[in-house]
Amino acid sequence: MESNVDGPDDAERSLRQIADDQARLAGRMAAPWWYGSVVGPLLAVLLASTLVGDGWWRYLPALLGLGVAFGIDTGHRRATGVVRRAPRGGQALRVGVLQVAAVVVLYCVAALFAGMQEPLLVVAVALVGFAAGGAFVRLSDRALEGDLRRAV
Repeated sequence: MESNVDGPDDAERSLRQIADDQARLAGRMAAPWWYGSVVGPLLAVLLASTLVGDGWWRYLPALLGLGVAFGIDTGHRRATGVVRRAPRGGQALRVGVLQVAAVVVLYCVAALFAGMQEPLLVVAVALVGFAAGGAFVRLSDRALEGDLRRAV
């Protein structure tokens, strides 16, 4: 049986090339600089919308946020040239599950304060949402990069 690899030097060079390709792909998969700056306010508006009263218009920020989310997904695809699909396993999947759970918990906690009529509380909840959104993007990028580096 014949191999295209002539020796250990060729094998090491091939492994380095694979590692370089993984690093390049991880860099392309990372969210652009503006992505976290949009996700944070979207989450802030979603959480703060629970505190601004009752009525059908209360759901308007969530619907508008959904439209903006689809728009930034398209922008992410254009900026990176890569479509991010749901993670299949590993650290990125765990981070994704934790992110969804954290958003649900944050939304439920914000809803607990719904009848208090405190403007400062709305600002505090919005700031928590803003910080959480930016942190979610960074954590997701790191987890995806780690999974890509460990792929071989």
